[in-house]
Amino acid sequence: MGDFTTQRRHAFKRFMLDRGLNPTKWGRMAGVSEGTIRKYLTGTGGKTLNAITEKKLATAAGVTVSGLYGEDYDSPIVKDVWVKGIVGAGAKVTLWDSGMGEGEGYSRVPWPPGVPMTEDLIAFEIRGDSMPPYEPGDLVYLEESDALPGPEIINKVCVVELENGDLLIKKVRRGYAPGRYNLHSFDGRPPIEDAHVVKAARVRAVVLKQ
Repeated sequence: MGDFTTQRRHAFKRFMLDRGLNPTKWGRMAGVSEGTIRKYLTGTGGKTLNAITEKKLATAAGVTVSGLYGEDYDSPIVKDVWVKGIVGAGAKVTLWDSGMGEGEGYSRVPWPPGVPMTEDLIAFEIRGDSMPPYEPGDLVYLEESDALPGPEIINKVCVVELENGDLLIKKVRRGYAPGRYNLHSFDGRPPIEDAHVVKAARVRAVVLKQ
């Protein structure tokens, strides 16, 4: 079976593979260099990871440090999501690019159920006009991406930022002109047609206010 450190290294590798992680993505999520993970996996970077690195990797994966090595699988989820702003149906709201960087936000909320912890998410709180099935206080979890709007948002529910700075949650459809979008509401209001979308992110989950 090998010595204890070898067994732990193998358990660490199994953990990574079981959760669809890889050194590049996991390292970026955790703020750990890809090389550090690869050296540990191959045994060329020392027998153990230091405690700070273990904690960063465990937090990014949503487990305790022991969970990295095949232990404490039933431990509470520790990964959470930063709330970056507010999204509404029509009123002007907090700008998406309000100067907050990675690891910053208004508050932190629990990871949404049913979404793999290998994804990068941010959250917004719904405020303002009612937009069934969503209500004020609900949390919208979004894919965190710097990509400009494109074909991937067509027919998806997204949070979109318009030229005037408004953040809206809408069903996105193709507009009448290239690079434009028709934004549909959930309550029967007329769509916003041929909108210029500055930024968009697909909604991955909505958690209702308790």
